[in-house]
Amino acid sequence: NEFRATRYHSLIVRPDSLPSDIIPTAHSKDDGEIMALEIKDKPIYGVQFHPESIMSEYDVLVIGAGPAGYVAAIRAAQLDQKVAIVEKESLGGVCLNIGCIPSKSLLRNADIAHTLRERGEEFGFSFDNLKLDYGTAFKRSRQVSDRLVKGVGFLMKKNKIDVHMGTAKFTAKDTVEVTDADGKTETHKAENIIVATGAHPFVIPGVEVDGEQVMTYIEAIMQDRLPKSVVIIGAGAIGVEFATIWNGYGVDVTIVE
Repeated sequence: NEFRATRYHSLIVRPDSLPSDIIPTAHSKDDGEIMALEIKDKPIYGVQFHPESIMSEYDVLVIGAGPAGYVAAIRAAQLDQKVAIVEKESLGGVCLNIGCIPSKSLLRNADIAHTLRERGEEFGFSFDNLKLDYGTAFKRSRQVSDRLVKGVGFLMKKNKIDVHMGTAKFTAKDTVEVTDADGKTETHKAENIIVATGAHPFVIPGVEVDGEQVMTYIEAIMQDRLPKSVVIIGAGAIGVEFATIWNGYGVDVTIVE
């Protein structure tokens, strides 16, 4: 790639990426393989150069923008720290996007569905040919989720927190490299780094998740249709929430714990 500098920039590059006519101004004290250059109005060949994002320095950098991460970032910003947050998928993390929030929306729908199906007479309801549209309940859950996720984005701007979307990797104890969806990288240093990356589903060895017959909570909460019957492995909060939602709509549910 070629970039023509319009003002002085300090770069960190490897010597094998430079043509012979560019001379380093300094070598690394550690191994001599890294050098610093100062250039002005000179083309650079073979170097991927992002003048505004090569290196940013923060007081606090948070990896993971779920309820732990984004709240920590906001509190640090309120304490006059320069803060950044890194998220590889969506602000709000699992909870706001595919966990706690949409599941509570679906639970509310399921509660009403169960009341209409099983307790209508008790509450003074009478009707013929009750029709329950789970697709509409799913759509509502996504609307609730999207609204709150946008709220987190607003809070990041309000508190002047830099948001970096991508996958974080430690390259030193105080340095994180962030790779975005297009493969572009940024490097950020921070005096304090908070790791708030959350959890992920455990898949039974030898069992393939196909999203149809076998699924994790991710595929389950993003489906707009109901299963006819289901076996849920695990009776923790997630498993019991799905059992309650599906049972509320009349699905045959078995929990294994």
